[in-house]
Amino acid sequence: MNLHAENQDHFVLVSILIIMTGLMIGSFLNSCAFRIPRKISLLKLRSFCPACRSTIIWWQNLPVLSFLILRGRCHVCGSRIPLDYPLLEISTAIIYYYLFLKFGLSPDFLLYTIFLSALLVISVIDSYHKIIPNSLIVFLVASFITLNTLFQTHLWSDVIFNAGIPMTCMIILKYFTDKLFNKESLGMGDVKLCGAVGLFLGRELFFQTLFMASAMALLIVTLYNYKKENFDQKYIPLAPYLTMASFLTICWPFTILNLVEYVAK
Repeated sequence: MNLHAENQDHFVLVSILIIMTGLMIGSFLNSCAFRIPRKISLLKLRSFCPACRSTIIWWQNLPVLSFLILRGRCHVCGSRIPLDYPLLEISTAIIYYYLFLKFGLSPDFLLYTIFLSALLVISVIDSYHKIIPNSLIVFLVASFITLNTLFQTHLWSDVIFNAGIPMTCMIILKYFTDKLFNKESLGMGDVKLCGAVGLFLGRELFFQTLFMASAMALLIVTLYNYKKENFDQKYIPLAPYLTMASFLTICWPFTILNLVEYVAK
């Protein structure tokens, strides 16, 4: 076997392991998204059906595969398993694999897998419960500090500004929009989440991310209104759009200034 073939076999093996890891972590993220807002321990209890509380045994807890085997229903009570569960597992695997293709097994790969994994959990919680738990913001900050201490992925001199400038801008935006609409337009959870996003992506790329997130949210609202479907405009969760935009920014890290310079050439 030649060296090229050996390298190709190694790449395929690592790719399979990355995808399987993404699926398994995606399953754990589902558990986090369900348990954290309900203040259920992630360690003490085995997985259980939310409807009948029956314990889920190992073969019923295989990422994606169990959903297909069980045909999307609980083995005991027959209640439907939300489609969100396999979708989150598949999304995690896709994100992990793409980050592997882009960064390889590097500190950046580890940094962004942790970052986007936490954002996926926050997105699900924000969508269903309209909250962003402080514990997940603390986890993001602690993870960043730990990884940056180990690998120096960001300059420490920039860290305070990377988090502080987005948070300051969002607080100012919150103040004026609250006054304009005479109601709370942004929660403090959104403000803190934006600070965490700035911490990982940097203040320049944060504004690209916020712009894309706002554009996607506006597009979704417009489409729902166009189809005249019921849409709760009292609260539009920001976290899912920030998560999608953060992933796109990591994939294509163009700042608005870079884009203007590119178009001008």
